Amino acid sequence: MISLTVSQSLRRGMVRTVKAPEVRRKDILAVAADLFMRQGYEATSVDQIMRAAAIAKGTFYYHFSSKKLSKNYVNRLRSVCVKLIQVMDSAEVGQSS
Repeated sequence: MISLTVSQSLRRGMVRTVKAPEVRRKDILAVAADLFMRQGYEATSVDQIMRAAAIAKGTFYYHFSSKKLSKNYVNRLRSVCVKLIQVMDSAEVGQSS
């Protein structure tokens, strides 16, 4: 495995994007949610989340102690989506009457 310093990686065209911690965390969660929904929780690895979010493993573990914390977020997101779909279905029924 080749390890590059920040200056070496910048010279090779790998741009390091600095974001506020809360922004980075939300980005990681959004990527994880997308992968969990498309592939399933068990089929999604932390490495896949890292690659899709374009972050280092240390960055993931800085924000989350495990993949399980990401899953908790996805479960909350799923609950909100179900409620939204129910509201939309109710609105459609009301319009067709």
